[in-house]
Amino acid sequence: MPHDHDFRPEPIRGLPALLPKGERILWQGAPSWKALALRGAASRLLAGWFGLVLAWNIAGLIAGRATLAEATGQVLIQGTLVFIALAVLAITAWATARQTVYTVTNRRVVLRFGLAMDMSVNLPFTQIGSLDMAKRADGTADLVLGLTGQHSLGLWHIWPNSKPWCWTKPRPMLRALPDGVAAGRILAEALAADQTRRADFPAPSARPAPHPAPSPAPMPTGAMPVHPAE
Repeated sequence: MPHDHDFRPEPIRGLPALLPKGERILWQGAPSWKALALRGAASRLLAGWFGLVLAWNIAGLIAGRATLAEATGQVLIQGTLVFIALAVLAITAWATARQTVYTVTNRRVVLRFGLAMDMSVNLPFTQIGSLDMAKRADGTADLVLGLTGQHSLGLWHIWPNSKPWCWTKPRPMLRALPDGVAAGRILAEALAADQTRRADFPAPSARPAPHPAPSPAPMPTGAMPVHPAE
C-alpha cells in the first residue's frame, strides 16, 4: 500500500495518479499545524522538563542565597534554550501539516505526507473495518482507522499519521483535522455505501456457482420424441 512519489508533479493534489473511472473525491483536508505542535509528545515532554529544571534551579539558587541578578540570568538562559527548541518543533509541525494531504474518495482513503520524501498510502475501503473519532478541546478531531485482513502496513510506513502507542498493530489516523467532525461523517457514509454496494454486487469469486441445468432423461429405445401440437 505505501507508495513513493517520484519527482513528477501530482496529477491531482494529494494523489500519486489519476483516479480510475467511477472513483471520485468526496473530501480533502490537512492537519492543523498549531494542533500538531501543541499536542505533540515532544512539546509536552519539553514543557514538563523545563518546568522541573526551572523549579530545581530556583530552589538551588534560593538555598545558596544567590542574588536576584544571578537567578534572573539562569532563568533567561534556560528560557532561551527552551524557546529555540519550541520554535524548532513549531516549524516542524508547520512543515508537516503543509506536506500532508488526506483524501477520501468513494473507494479508499489516501494519506500523502513526508518532509524529505513524499509518501502515499492507499487504504481501500475493503481493508477498513472500523472508524473512530476523537474530538479535541481545541475544536479539531482525529479519525482513527482500524484495518482488517492481511496487509504489510507497518508503523514506520504511516508515522506520524498513526494512533499513539499502537506499536504491533498500527492504526492509521487522520490527525488534528479542523473540520474533523464533517470529515468523519463523510467517511462513515462512504464506508457504509461501499459495504452496501459490495453486498448487492459481490465479487465474482464470492458469488455462488450456478446450479447446472438438469440433463434430459434418456428416451426408451425406439421411442419417438413428442412435439407440442401447433
